[in-house]
This record gives sequence, C-alpha cells and structure tokens, in this order.
Amino acid sequence: MTELHNMSVPPRSTLTLQREELPGRRYRVGIGTSVMGCSGWPQDPVLTRCFREDGVACALAMLNAGPAVTVVQLRNQIVKWRRTRNALATLRQRCDTALRSLHLPGGFGFFVDETPGAGLAPLSLEAALAILAARSGPLYLPGRFEPSLITAGAVTLFFPFVQEARGGR
Repeated sequence: MTELHNMSVPPRSTLTLQREELPGRRYRVGIGTSVMGCSGWPQDPVLTRCFREDGVACALAMLNAGPAVTVVQLRNQIVKWRRTRNALATLRQRCDTALRSLHLPGGFGFFVDETPGAGLAPLSLEAALAILAARSGPLYLPGRFEPSLITAGAVTLFFPFVQEARGGR
C-alpha cells in the first residue's frame, strides 16, 4: 500500500492505494546466486559477462559443472565447451526439452521485477537458460534462442490471463 500526501498544505485526508495483482501465470526465473541451491556460483555480474563473451559455452559449462564452481573453474570449462562440435545444438536440445516440460502459455510473456511470491518454485537451470535466451528486454519471445544475451539475476516471467470482451456492439 502507498500513502499519498500533498506536501504544500496540511493534510486533511489521506489517500491509500492498494495494488492489485494481475491474474496470470508466473514463473520465477534466475541463474547464478539468485537461484536456490546455486550459492556456489560466481557473482551474477561475472556470470553475465561470461555469457556476453561466450554464451553457448558458458551455458554448457554451467549445466555440466558441480554445485560449487569458482570463476577459474568456470572459465576452464568454458574453454573446453568452446572447442566442442555441435555445442549450440546440444544446448538447444537440452533447453527445449526442459521448456516443453513447463507447458508455458503460447505467445508473448513479460519479464517483471517482482519479489518472489509464495508458490513460485524455482525452475531447473535448463529451463531458466531457455527462458532467458528468449528474452528481449522486458519481453519473452517464444522461439528466440540467443544465449549470449542471458543475464544472471532473478526476474519473474508473467503471462497475463486474457479475458474475452463480452457485450453488444
């Protein structure tokens, strides 16, 4: 709730706003230190930089590493995966499989900064990578897959419920 005051005159009344939560499906998406059970990963800015430099190899290094990884170990794994043939196809297959198991709504979604709500279980790393690779600013674009644009940190993917208009003309 938010209270609004007019600071130029003494308050006679107070207006209190209550924000309503929009109905829709939400998914908590994140990698790095923002994900449950991944506190051993390098800090989020380091991971984001690794994705910018070598997105596919960084994603595969994360998927095939242990739970606690230092920056040096992650960079060594990235070098190994950079030399692997069909790295993009391997990553895409793993991410698509995880994404299909979520049964996301069709169409566009929106990335919103929300505090994690109750009932929003964290996604698998593969599903999180697939969703973040489809991110374009605040939009989720199904079918897009660009691992070099993945950012570490947590956001909420929101698909609003669309109600059909009723009534006459």
